[in-house]
Amino acid sequence: ELRFVSRQVAAQDGKEAEGAELRQTAARVMRDFADSSVEAASAKVLEEFPALAEEGGPLHEALNRSAFDTELKKLLRVSHYATAAGYSSFTDPEVNACQQSVFGGLCF
Repeated sequence: ELRFVSRQVAAQDGKEAEGAELRQTAARVMRDFADSSVEAASAKVLEEFPALAEEGGPLHEALNRSAFDTELKKLLRVSHYATAAGYSSFTDPEVNACQQSVFGGLCF
């Protein structure tokens, strides 16, 4: 079960400043559409890299694909918390390079 930051927690953290309402709305949208977002992301990965799901590929087994979807949910959760908190440095080029190296390893 995914847990998300509530409006009360965001307010307690002093996020009532300018932009807090927009962040809360974005976080709510991410929460409400979490399952469909993960399904779409998983489908896009398989569309871009079909060999991952073919026999012998790392996502061929149902258990591996389920674990991959779980990792996508965790990534969405991190994005959700960052959005709710107004924290944007998780999109820095260094962080993206690290994520690419982790997820890119699935393609080799």
